[in-house]
Amino acid sequence: MKDQLIKNYINKLNISDIEKFALNNNINLSNNETNVIYDIMKKNYKDILNGNYDTSFKILKNNLSNDNYEKVKNLFFKYKEKYQHLL
Repeated sequence: MKDQLIKNYINKLNISDIEKFALNNNINLSNNETNVIYDIMKKNYKDILNGNYDTSFKILKNNLSNDNYEKVKNLFFKYKEKYQHLL
């Protein structure tokens, strides 16, 4: 059931959701950076949920500013720790 809920959420996810979430967490993304994160979320969410996020982080490192990469990485691990028990 949780897999279906996550899949439904990801299917409804849009670019503005990424932008709003980033801004709410003091991350100012360029349009390109927002698109990269959106693409990763859409294509790699199952791998990320299964703990296979190295490839996604490599893509982020190559496409985000150093500052935004660190902020996104720290935010990911903050939420991973907070919600791991639900996954």
